[in-house]
Amino acid sequence: MCSGKKIFVSSMGDLFGEWVPEEWINRVLLTVRAHPFATFIFLTKNPKRYSEFNFPKNAWIGYSTTGPLFHEWDSKHKNNIKFISIEPMMGDIMNFAYLHNTDWVIIGAESGKRKGKVKLDNQWLQDALIVLDKLKIPVFIKNNAGGVRQEYPMDPQGTVQP
Repeated sequence: MCSGKKIFVSSMGDLFGEWVPEEWINRVLLTVRAHPFATFIFLTKNPKRYSEFNFPKNAWIGYSTTGPLFHEWDSKHKNNIKFISIEPMMGDIMNFAYLHNTDWVIIGAESGKRKGKVKLDNQWLQDALIVLDKLKIPVFIKNNAGGVRQEYPMDPQGTVQP
């Protein structure tokens, strides 16, 4: 039924917010495990909560930030694609150490009701691309930020995952 599909879980919420009971998250992860041929994408503003759970390898785990990176990936998630969504990019990414074990970075500008109020500084973007290239981390720049590169991560077997 879900073979080959990508499913963005709770795209309008945050499943890993402190207010979400562990039981609810475990029920969602049971569904992920029951559909190994689909890819389930999780995005949170609370990535420290990821360490409480074991994700099947068909789960991508990411966190959202607007500026300096702040989360170090847990080594138990080595079989998952791990990504960072920086949108809107509101500053230079100062601490590149946190990119260790990151498989993909998404960069975007402000969207929604605030679209155009916060401008993406081209120098921040260029500096980030230099570091991401050195680390060989694919980057997807959203159309609202110029869309000049739209790369995708590779799974642990080395297959690109568009």
